[in-house]
Amino acid sequence: MKIRNLLHAFILLVTLVLGKWALVIWFYVAILYFLSQTFKKEGFSYNIAALLLYLIPLELFARILQASPFIPYEAGKYVTFVILIYGLARVHIRKAGWIILTLVLILPGLVMVSLRDPIKEIVFNLLGLINMLLGALLFLNVYVTISEVKKLIVQAIYPLMVLLFYLIIVSPDVSSVNYELGALDDLTADFGSNQVSTVLGYGIMLFGFLFLAKWKFSKIYFLDQALLLTITLWSLLSFSRGGVLGALLALGAIVVMNFISKTKHKQRKIKLSSILGVFMVLAVSFYVGNTITGGSLLLRYQGESRGTLLGSKERDLNQLTTGRFEILLRDIDIWSNNPVLGVGVGNARVVGAEEYDNGKIPHVEPSRLLAEHGVPGLMIIFMIYCYPFILLMRQKSQLKRNWMIALLLLSLFSTLHAATRTMISPILFSLAFININEE
Repeated sequence: MKIRNLLHAFILLVTLVLGKWALVIWFYVAILYFLSQTFKKEGFSYNIAALLLYLIPLELFARILQASPFIPYEAGKYVTFVILIYGLARVHIRKAGWIILTLVLILPGLVMVSLRDPIKEIVFNLLGLINMLLGALLFLNVYVTISEVKKLIVQAIYPLMVLLFYLIIVSPDVSSVNYELGALDDLTADFGSNQVSTVLGYGIMLFGFLFLAKWKFSKIYFLDQALLLTITLWSLLSFSRGGVLGALLALGAIVVMNFISKTKHKQRKIKLSSILGVFMVLAVSFYVGNTITGGSLLLRYQGESRGTLLGSKERDLNQLTTGRFEILLRDIDIWSNNPVLGVGVGNARVVGAEEYDNGKIPHVEPSRLLAEHGVPGLMIIFMIYCYPFILLMRQKSQLKRNWMIALLLLSLFSTLHAATRTMISPILFSLAFININEE
């Protein structure tokens, strides 16, 4: 633990000095290190999973530091795809039926891909979804132990901490920021606050999972609480709500799952003190954030904006979702006019611009699937958003249920506001299916 602490502190320092060049080295060294570990006896499953989780904040970091072309903007999708293909070549596939069917359902929309720049459209719109399915196929067929689950979470937190403290150091004093009632990039290194909030929300979920499982990141409980408070506060101050709400949904679902489950493993039940500890830290984070912003944070989460307060705008669902509801309705209308096969991958915004005076990129993955894939898209929605929960209810292990519900909900919730823009959705969806050996 001490070695990893020192290593990541050194990485933070070097990144602050050298910028993107330090990140480029870190990115590729991490890939080579974890891949080399997969050749060790019984090291394959853990190290493939650890690598994918470790890369989530690094992909975002590369975008923030503009490391392209050394780390391409869509590097996360390319790297994930290659890693998953490598992993699938190393395992014996036994469970595959529903995933193969879903992959086949993608093909009609793929054939009808936009001809303006087909490769770009496939990568941007479809590769994330393909990675979700390939990842589920891989991790359905591998196993990790309980101790490895804990190690996965701890390993995943380290690069998040480097990202978090980098953002804190390079950002202005929080008291000097003008907190308008919209997403801000002042405290996210002038990069898209939605993506930053989503990745920080992933960090909130990881810390929350550790606390609920009575595990620790460091050996000091109050230090872990302080880190959870800090990462939550920074996500809140981005004024992009998706990351925090996704984390709350995932952690809340774990608590509900534990109250309604009838598992015989009482030691896996979450204690009330753990639940109170997590949600008290989250509540304190919100209180501190609301104080810093002079009450603007609360107004933001109530759905207010400058326009609604001045009376020039009405507070409705579209305003509350920052225009995403309007895009969703457009996509559904496109589907109603092209119900069988949709308009093809990448064409929703093209048709939207030509026929609806709305050429915005789809942000809601289910509505994109309907508009661009038609009836096959509807079937894909069932396979992605419904069938995994049927599998979840068949699980007897309380730990596996907790793991699965948290990762599935955070992954799928992210697709409702950021489609498959980051590695969050593909990787968490994939790892939700990993088998946990509790013997």
